[in-house]
Amino acid sequence: METFFKWQLPSRTEARQAQKAAQAANWREVCREVNARDGFCCRVCGRRTNPHAASMLEKGHHHHIEYRSKGGMDVAENVCLLCPTCHEQVHRGGLRIETATPSGANGALVFFKIDREDNRWFVWKREKAIHEIERD
Repeated sequence: METFFKWQLPSRTEARQAQKAAQAANWREVCREVNARDGFCCRVCGRRTNPHAASMLEKGHHHHIEYRSKGGMDVAENVCLLCPTCHEQVHRGGLRIETATPSGANGALVFFKIDREDNRWFVWKREKAIHEIERD
């Protein structure tokens, strides 16, 4: 059995940096997978996004269906590509996205909008399978 001294082990700072680097590499891979799956198009409105744009107003936004703060993971099944306009609607409370299949965002999604008059959610659009849309 090999003996290690404390000075030979990574420091807490080095371990934290390595963990952050691994998380960043994982996130880049998830984004690549989501971009390929969604074809650089918004899952809500179908608008094409430009992955090489300099402005965030033209790039696709990677949106967590179940937020990280609520326990959502950085996996392709929990992330969908949205255009900036639809992403803003989600975070302003006018649009809600839920999964319709156990495979999460790799399967079908259901999009809800809110009726501002009576403050009730209604199904606005439902995917049958990825990129096959059925409007209610």
